[in-house]
Amino acid sequence: MMGKRDVDDPRNSLIFHFQRLVLELKPKFFVMENVPGIASGEHKELLNILISSFLEAGYKVEENYQVLNAVNYGVPQARKRLFLIGCKKDYELPKYPQPTTILPKIKFLNAIKKLIYLLSRQFGMRLEICRKWKTTASCWTEIG
Repeated sequence: MMGKRDVDDPRNSLIFHFQRLVLELKPKFFVMENVPGIASGEHKELLNILISSFLEAGYKVEENYQVLNAVNYGVPQARKRLFLIGCKKDYELPKYPQPTTILPKIKFLNAIKKLIYLLSRQFGMRLEICRKWKTTASCWTEIG
């Protein structure tokens, strides 16, 4: 995990600035995005205080908040974020979106083999991957 884990880190107060804006502006819906670590350890208490304040102010909050990964939504980056959604009591609470991008898990060696295959087709060479990785030699060789 990246970043500080100090519950007294001044950046932790940013969620309460978000809270203040929601309570002052009174939007019909809100979405808060934060690092997943806010839901663990001592930080979870901050999140619980935030959720309680929204409930007391007349908002519904999806208390089963989710951590979503941007890579599952068409973004070419694995970036996990916690999302908290809420709405005024008169509205229906939105559902979290289903992933739109499902990437197959591919092993590193298979990716290299595919790359070598594509390179060999592009340049008209037959290439194969060496059986052992060596720092002093090329990892692929031309055959024939």
